[in-house]
Amino acid sequence: MTTLREYLSHKRTALMARRAAPASGPVPLHAHVTAEGRSGIRRIRIRGRQLISDSGPDVAGYDLGTASPNCRPACSGAA
Repeated sequence: MTTLREYLSHKRTALMARRAAPASGPVPLHAHVTAEGRSGIRRIRIRGRQLISDSGPDVAGYDLGTASPNCRPACSGAA
């Protein structure tokens, strides 16, 4: 694990390189969502990664993943 100072230095270098590169236009977003039978479980795939979304038992879910209302603020916070 690196220190915060090392991380910020690496991040700055990456951002400077990105600014210097020619603009390639917007990057298309591709997402794929699959509903698992009648369970309410949703498999969300974005950029080769997978997120499981499910409701809690109070609304007939299995609580196997983050519920949709919790994903929204998490995604906003990560941006």
